[in-house]
Amino acid sequence: MVYPSHYASGFQGFKNPAVHPYEVIRASMDSAIKRLITYNRQQIIADASSTPLAVKFRPWIQDFNLGATYTADMVEQEMKAITDAASSTPELLSGWMLWNPSNVYTKEALQAAND
Repeated sequence: MVYPSHYASGFQGFKNPAVHPYEVIRASMDSAIKRLITYNRQQIIADASSTPLAVKFRPWIQDFNLGATYTADMVEQEMKAITDAASSTPELLSGWMLWNPSNVYTKEALQAAND
């Protein structure tokens, strides 16, 4: 879950991370991908017979108002951040999932994702 609203004030220098969905999710995904690549390399060095983990990221992203009023553009920014972060390692990405506790999703963002 990389919900920008759940990051503390000051994360990446933002007073309110919820209003910076692209930057927050991109930084989080970049960090997660880097950690997985480092882990896989360490495992192979430690045991030459080991193979990298067959891990794929499929993060939950925010489509609810908390810390900010979430617009279609903000949800689209979240989706773009995930795609951009995995651009050099697409084998590590298996999409994303939206979450809204009321089960009401931003139709415009989903339509844009399908374009």
